[in-house]
Amino acid sequence: MHSVECWLLPIYYKDKKKSKITNCLGTLNRELQKKEDFTIDPGNKGHSDYYERVSKFYCKKKNLMKCYKENPSLKIFIEEIEKREIVMEGEDEEDF
Repeated sequence: MHSVECWLLPIYYKDKKKSKITNCLGTLNRELQKKEDFTIDPGNKGHSDYYERVSKFYCKKKNLMKCYKENPSLKIFIEEIEKREIVMEGEDEEDF
């Protein structure tokens, strides 16, 4: 698995950067600064709130399923879950 920041790139990029698997935090932060007016600093205790904000898009299953193939690391993760037929208790088709 590559960094979780790589998995967030398809939300913010439409070009080849959405499939990056290296230096993803720096790449993500460039777009976050432009579009969200913040960046993620892993050394900051409150950074988990930022991750929650930027990943919220994936809470809708249709959004995740639309984007996951755009990043090779995220694709491997999702396909492994599907292969193992892992289902979250109370999982809704619309939302997670």
